[in-house]
Amino acid sequence: MLAGVVAAGVVLLILRGARRGKPWVLRAVAERISSMAHRMGGRYVLSGGVALNRGFALALGAALGREVDVLPDPQFVGALGAALLARG
Repeated sequence: MLAGVVAAGVVLLILRGARRGKPWVLRAVAERISSMAHRMGGRYVLSGGVALNRGFALALGAALGREVDVLPDPQFVGALGAALLARG
């Protein structure tokens, strides 16, 4: 769910002329996610390909005010979960 909101936000920023890879874009997206994630609390784990971007993980941790864990090989987490579900 958060991924869709974030993707829409990034597309809007780019359409408005933002350059990809700029630190303020990472911070803006991280702040948007943190405003929703604060409601959940608990431990924060970043997965998916975006977790490979260390700058984003740091920006998200700063926006949340706490460390964000990144799993090994985060780009495969969703596929592994889907495989486990399919296996039954």
